[in-house]
Amino acid sequence: MMKNKRKQKWILFAVVSVLIVSSLFILRNMALRQLMTERKIAAQTTLDTFYEHLSNMFFRLNYAAPLSYICDDEGNMDVQVFDQKAQQLLAEDEHIIYLAYFNGDKLETILPKAEYKEWEGKSLHQFMYSYTLAKVVKTSVVEGPETLLTNDKEVFLFITPIVIEGEYKGEIVSAIDKAYVLSQMKLNIFEDGQYDYEVWKVNELGEHKMVVATSDSAVDFSQAVKLSFALPATWNISIQPQKGWISSAEVLLMDSAFILLGMLILSVFGLSYSYVKQKKELQKTHYMDPDSGLYNYEGFCYFVDQVLLKRKQTDCFILYIRLSGYHELSHRMDRGDIYTYFAQIYKCIQEDFPEDTIAGKLREDIIAVAVFQNKEDKKIMEIVEDFILQLFLKRKINGKKEFINPQASIVVYPTDGANTKELLRYAKERYQQRYK
Repeated sequence: MMKNKRKQKWILFAVVSVLIVSSLFILRNMALRQLMTERKIAAQTTLDTFYEHLSNMFFRLNYAAPLSYICDDEGNMDVQVFDQKAQQLLAEDEHIIYLAYFNGDKLETILPKAEYKEWEGKSLHQFMYSYTLAKVVKTSVVEGPETLLTNDKEVFLFITPIVIEGEYKGEIVSAIDKAYVLSQMKLNIFEDGQYDYEVWKVNELGEHKMVVATSDSAVDFSQAVKLSFALPATWNISIQPQKGWISSAEVLLMDSAFILLGMLILSVFGLSYSYVKQKKELQKTHYMDPDSGLYNYEGFCYFVDQVLLKRKQTDCFILYIRLSGYHELSHRMDRGDIYTYFAQIYKCIQEDFPEDTIAGKLREDIIAVAVFQNKEDKKIMEIVEDFILQLFLKRKINGKKEFINPQASIVVYPTDGANTKELLRYAKERYQQRYK
């Protein structure tokens, strides 16, 4: 029985440990996911702020748009006025590489002429597809970086088509130095926030990816937060924390915290279990007869009633035994023999009766045993009969034979009583009637 209790204790501890570890593992993962979610929301906010700045920057650098206002209502351009305005812009902003006007598909004029006059007269299809794209989509286009074949300069192209009543009349192109455009993007906002970043685009045909700028070409951005917008090619900005959404140090710290929490919970559980166990032991001590190890009258009634309350439909009978002659013999027997006698009674109950059996020493010479089985069961009645026989004791004291003769009666729940006290009272009455 002790082995079973020890085994049950370890099983309980193992089950509780598994439940605590599983629960903490789930909470730990939830905490990590929540932390990652919050950081992705913060990163998305950073991206949205950056995109607002980027939109304003592209609008400011699109010198082609204000030059398109020179056209009249028919889409015709005064070339002299265009050259004058273009020259003025070139003088004010050294990052402008060139400004050009296409009349229909023909390059009518381009400044500065010292470097690009030979381009004049060329057809639209002789240039990069970016120029033709503006004619196709009939809206402003931002493309780049592009390398100019004439001088290998790298530029971004800001192209504004001239469209009158849905008909393409020509376009104006402003080429801006790549380094200047990248500096105006203010990508350091990501570095200041300790983000790795990648600005990239997919060409208008969706054929390939072109990286415009990146903090580290070796970084994998597959888990990054991404913002996409069209110019009209699809541009994308991907960012992620330089140490990852959750760093290894943070994971280690989180794991350590949850391990400590788990140990604390297990400790609290262990202390609570010990407290409850000690409380029960103290309670049992209060309800115990110290000489026999059996419950006293109060304890017997309490514990039997507890079982009957929880298992109202259970079969139960109480074996009521009076140890006739014990009072006289006990005063003349050695105290060690008395302890041995009751130790044998306790052992028989523990080994022979069912595990849930409750036994008590109600008085010096009264023993009661509550058995939670049907009284008609022959096997259990054989155990009862054998037990009664083992209570018989014969001693020769001062040349005279002395006896302890067990005399028993049996009552059944609920036929003979609704609770333990009623059953014991009826058992006593039946005993007295039987052994008058």
